[in-house]
Amino acid sequence: MSKIASRASAVLDEVALASLLTGDLWAANVLVSEANDELPEITGIVDLDRVEWGDPLADWTIWMARKKPGTERDSFWSGYGVLDEEDPSVRFRLALYAARHDATVRLERARLGDEEGVVESTEQLARVLKAVRQMEVS
Repeated sequence: MSKIASRASAVLDEVALASLLTGDLWAANVLVSEANDELPEITGIVDLDRVEWGDPLADWTIWMARKKPGTERDSFWSGYGVLDEEDPSVRFRLALYAARHDATVRLERARLGDEEGVVESTEQLARVLKAVRQMEVS
């Protein structure tokens, strides 16, 4: 992947401002106040072992929200904003980060001894990397 990233350094350099990425934001890691049932208040985020600074498109939350369009995950986009996936730079970065996430899933499955999952993840990673290699970047 480093060769792909090097080839696309100009596209990656378009990200001028790093954002704080949680790396694992989902309902179980969000603390919510019970004081107001109608409008709950987020009071904290836990499980921050994957926090990093980077391109917002690289965050695990973006990857997961995009995986199941037409579901309750669509509500995420009403607060976050819609991605301009017609932009070749956005499409490339999303694909590159998807490869990174697929590699992470593969490692996690290997750690858990999920042999079928490792094979599935390896095949998925190969498909994503093939698509990334075929993308035109400038």
